[in-house]
Amino acid sequence: MSAMSVTIYIKIKEILTQYAKLVLFFIPVIAYWYMQDIPVYINGKTMGTTYSIKAYIPRYKSKDDISLKIEARLKALDNSMSTYIKTSEISLFNAFNSTKEFKISNDFFKVLKEGTKIHKITNGFWDGSIYPLILLWGFNKDTNIKKEPSNEEINQALTLVDFSKIKLKNNTVSKSNPKMKIDLSSIAKGYGVDELAKILNKENISSYFVEIGGEVYVKGVKQNKELWKVGIHSPNIADIKNKIFSLVELKDKAIATSGNYRNYIKIKNKKYGHIFNPKSKTLNLEDKSKSIVSVSVLANNTMLADGLATAFMLMDINESLKIVRNLKDVEVYIIKRNNNSSFEAIKSENF
Repeated sequence: MSAMSVTIYIKIKEILTQYAKLVLFFIPVIAYWYMQDIPVYINGKTMGTTYSIKAYIPRYKSKDDISLKIEARLKALDNSMSTYIKTSEISLFNAFNSTKEFKISNDFFKVLKEGTKIHKITNGFWDGSIYPLILLWGFNKDTNIKKEPSNEEINQALTLVDFSKIKLKNNTVSKSNPKMKIDLSSIAKGYGVDELAKILNKENISSYFVEIGGEVYVKGVKQNKELWKVGIHSPNIADIKNKIFSLVELKDKAIATSGNYRNYIKIKNKKYGHIFNPKSKTLNLEDKSKSIVSVSVLANNTMLADGLATAFMLMDINESLKIVRNLKDVEVYIIKRNNNSSFEAIKSENF
């Protein structure tokens, strides 16, 4: 080999060595950048309300792919349990004028099964068979009543309200009275949140905030290592600024809040709340005996928190606290209105 060839060979070797060093330097840098979590936001409409997700996902994952999975899951749940969709499973069951077994999906069965559990835990104050009352009072989008239903009409509707008469067996459901109708909106949103969380878990996403209609589940911590924050709104109906009454910091937990201060109807200047007591005839929000205005429940799954929050709105405060003490990993935060119209918070020991 000539001297010139040796010189060229050495130069090429030096260039390749430098290039290799650069490649070896940048590969881990690029890999780190590629794997780094970035915040993404996904939102839309579902179950007659809105949903929102904030998650920290690696750059290599596609937000669009995750969004498509979420939208498909929510559409399936709507087609199962939305009373606003005439061809949904729940609408078809409500129209099923028979006491025979009615075949249902796994989703519908799971929610009904959890409803049976919550009905028992709350001594019947959560009741998924209150749909006849919802229709009677006009708390569905197709009805707009002008006067309070008569005692006779209410009593007739109450004869159809008893969730213990909804029977489950091998992915079928039946009712003891063919006129019974069910509504699962007080736990279906919570179930939806839990199902979206499962999708994110399967994507190995370790930090996220999922919310449907105010029901929330959070996992991990934010990118800055702070806990997720969830606000409990002021129940003051006149508070148009929607102030935060209390701020809760959470990790790996669900929180659901129920209250009548937003969703109510007015009949002859009287306000009637949308949370139905299966053991009472009145919905009048101006009834001074109804001092509970908001209930928030912490639990490990959102469906349970959702159902308990609804039931505790109707129950004696001490009874609710007693139930919470007997449940694992469940806490409650109750806001009551005092006689002087001020608000007071009552919470379980470990909230």
